Order: sequence, then C-alpha cells, then structure tokens
Amino acid sequence: MLGFVQFNKQTNDVGPWAEVVSASQLPPSAAGYEWIPVPLPAASYSVALAKDGSPAPARILTPALTLGQLEASLLDQVDDKREALMMTVMTSGGAKKTEYAEKAGEVRDYRNTLGSILAALSTIDQRKRFPWAMAEVDQTKDTLAVVIARFEAGATASRTPAAKYAAIAQVGKRAIRTASTAAAKRAAFAAINWKA
Repeated sequence: MLGFVQFNKQTNDVGPWAEVVSASQLPPSAAGYEWIPVPLPAASYSVALAKDGSPAPARILTPALTLGQLEASLLDQVDDKREALMMTVMTSGGAKKTEYAEKAGEVRDYRNTLGSILAALSTIDQRKRFPWAMAEVDQTKDTLAVVIARFEAGATASRTPAAKYAAIAQVGKRAIRTASTAAAKRAAFAAINWKA
C-alpha cells in the first residue's frame, strides 16, 4: 500500500488522504491540489513546504486510530458508498417508496394467483385487489396483465443493481471485519470492487 495526501502549494491547505496499491488508483485531485506521497498510515500525515519550497510529508501529532476505530471508519465508508450507489437506481422519498412497495405487492399477488381465479374476479374485485394497477389500466386502457408486467419490469430494473451493490458491500464489510490487522483491514477495503 502507498499513502498519499492532497496538498495545495499556494494555500498550504491539506486535503483528503488515500491509501492505494498503486498511484494509478488515485482519484483526480481537487482543483489546485496535487497528490503528495506520504508514509503509511496516510491519515497520520499532513504536508508542509520544505525549506526548498517543495511539498514534504509532515507527521500529524494525533493519536493513531485503534483497530476498532479503523474498522468502524472503514465500515462507515462502505455503507456511505453503498447508499450513494443504491440511490442512483432507487427512488428517494417516502410516498414514492410506499407506492413502489405496494406495486411490488400487487405484482407478487398477481403472479401467485391462478389465471382462472384472476379471470373470475369482477372489475370491482380487481380494483380492491390491485388498486395501483387498475388505476393505471383506467388511464392507459392497457390490460391488467400488461400493467402488471410493466410494474414488474420497472421493479426488476432497479432491484437488480441495488441488490448487487448491497451484496458487494456485505462481502466487503465481512472481509474488513475478519481481517486481523490494520493493514489487512485497509487492504480489504481497497479490494472492494463496486463495478463487479
């Protein structure tokens, strides 16, 4: 692992730190900043200007994280990343979440009901059993089966990547928890591949 800290020479301001296997894994630095190599653990270092004006690592005199604090920090970072990625494919907002949950329930009910029973339902019974789908039937004039299929396709489109992100996070968190050293915990965190 290699340690890096972002540093702005003009303002002497220090930005975030990173620990990566290779410098090619570093994200782009903030505008006006550059990545400066520092000893590990990177969180224990800042950057200052040396006498010749070049950036140089400067040890931060703060207590090092305990193994438990490091683990908690890494787990929080995994949770934050998972949440951010999941929200790119899921809907925020209470009413919308309730709507989607109820539509998913209607899809399950429809798929688990024999066709002969569905065919025997009166329009009134269909409205009671499938209120969301029947409201869309009224608006689109599509059949109940077509509307249910549309609900199902929409749910699948968002559930599949969301489930993938949740699984990647769970596997990564398990690896972080089972690692027994700070270096191993950091390596487990760095090994999480969100694009897998």
